[in-house]
Amino acid sequence: MSHKFIAKLPKKEENVIGQNGSMLSGGERKKVAVARAMVREAPIIVLDEATAGYDGESDAHLHDFLIHQTEGKTLIVITHNQEHLEGMDRVYCLKNGKLYPQTK
Repeated sequence: MSHKFIAKLPKKEENVIGQNGSMLSGGERKKVAVARAMVREAPIIVLDEATAGYDGESDAHLHDFLIHQTEGKTLIVITHNQEHLEGMDRVYCLKNGKLYPQTK
C-alpha cells in the first residue's frame, strides 16, 4: 500500500519525515500510520475517517487493502462514507449518543 509513496521519496525508507510526520501531507501521514499498524501486526485497528481527503482511487485501494489484510484482526472503522461499510461483519450507527446495530 505505501510502496508507491515510499518509492517517490528522495531517500526511500531512509527519508526524514520530521517530528510527527511534519514533512508529510495529511494523507501521507495516514498512509504511514496504517502501514505501521500492519507492520506491527496490531490485533486491533481503529480508523477515524481514514480516507478523508483521499482521491477516489486511493480511497478504494485503502478500503480493499484493509478488508483483505485485517482478516483475523478487529478493525473498527468510523466513517460517514457508506461505501466503507462494505465487507464489514458488523455495522453500528451512532444516533443521539447511542449505538444501534444496522441491518444489512
